[in-house]
Amino acid sequence: MRPHLRKHRPGSVCRTSTATAGPPVSTVPASLKWAYRQIGVTIPRVTDNQAAAGNYVPRDQLQPGDLVFFDGNSHVGLYAGNDQVLHAPDVGQFVRYTDINWLGVYSTARRY
Repeated sequence: MRPHLRKHRPGSVCRTSTATAGPPVSTVPASLKWAYRQIGVTIPRVTDNQAAAGNYVPRDQLQPGDLVFFDGNSHVGLYAGNDQVLHAPDVGQFVRYTDINWLGVYSTARRY
């Protein structure tokens, strides 16, 4: 099972801190852990551990729901398909879709 990715209109954003149905957490790795837990999948809480666990996925075989890591695993997002990644650019920033090629140096991807 994989997290369901709901389609949003281009440019739509939400703040995790004001979402009523979202996770009661404030970091992207913790939010991803919460999302996966909703479908019965346990993943590590910290980005480095998330990047080391799960099944390795080559970049050319990414599927929606895969975790993608950038800049030496210092940044993580959820692959949404069509080269789009759902992520938060920084603490307190809006969650948004960004082209995978604009997110920094690609490190790895994992599938759970």
